[in-house]
Amino acid sequence: MATSARPVTRKSSGRRRWFEWHSWVGVVTGLLLFIICWSGTFATISRELDWLTTPAMRVSSSETTSPTVVDIYDAVAKAMPDASIAHVQLSDQPGFASFAYAKMPDDQLRQIYVDPASLRVTGSTSAVNVQRFFRDLHMDFFGLFGLGKFAVCIIAIPLLISAVTPLVFYKR
Repeated sequence: MATSARPVTRKSSGRRRWFEWHSWVGVVTGLLLFIICWSGTFATISRELDWLTTPAMRVSSSETTSPTVVDIYDAVAKAMPDASIAHVQLSDQPGFASFAYAKMPDDQLRQIYVDPASLRVTGSTSAVNVQRFFRDLHMDFFGLFGLGKFAVCIIAIPLLISAVTPLVFYKR
């Protein structure tokens, strides 16, 4: 019984090569893409995760008062006179405290929370929190020796290859 083996033509071996490229690019970059997408998903809800894990961020929602940046700055400066305040951000959602980043005398960067209604400091945490963790992982793999943003952006090339190569080897 003779089997009819189809001869390999130049056209089919070219398609096979494109299929192999498509497969390897997918395998090699799949894990990296998974990490980027997974961390991005958690980065979108990271502020709420911080709110759940940090009691100092939770304040009674008061929509009647709207303090200014100067009010928050003054409240932090009064509560922590030795701190060097670098940044102040007002709360944009009810139930969330306003906060300031401040460098402490021991050179530690802290996030200091202020109740916008009473202008009382509710507490402080390290500047490295859930939000900072997921955003740094998503944006630049924690710096990756200064090449993190480049590594995240360069993933666009394998994605483009993965999108174009099927157009070559799949029948029209």
